[in-house]
Amino acid sequence: MFTDGRDWAEDQQIILDLCMSKHGRLGTRSETLDEGPPIFFSHNGVMWATSYDFFRIGMEALCSLLEVIFRVMTGEELKTIAFGKPQLGTFSEQLGFCSNGARTPMESTLHPIQYIS
Repeated sequence: MFTDGRDWAEDQQIILDLCMSKHGRLGTRSETLDEGPPIFFSHNGVMWATSYDFFRIGMEALCSLLEVIFRVMTGEELKTIAFGKPQLGTFSEQLGFCSNGARTPMESTLHPIQYIS
């Protein structure tokens, strides 16, 4: 798991090695370049507001860099998955809960108590 890292060059090298690996095993190389583990990002914000006077770059910047480097190195597209705010998938899932009459995600999975005599 990577968060807002301090050394993106090293982080990118490790992630790219994993992306091009056989089944996520470092030191191996997939011949098809599609055997690496899935790459997840918790959000897709490029810029974040902070108490600093200027915006700071977020995880989508790292994701974009990885996608470009992977394409340059391999000629292939890197498949990444982002979720969390403000992703459309998050809001669509919430709409599904609401349309089922649930007020919360947990409520949608609860079943009424059934008394058995």
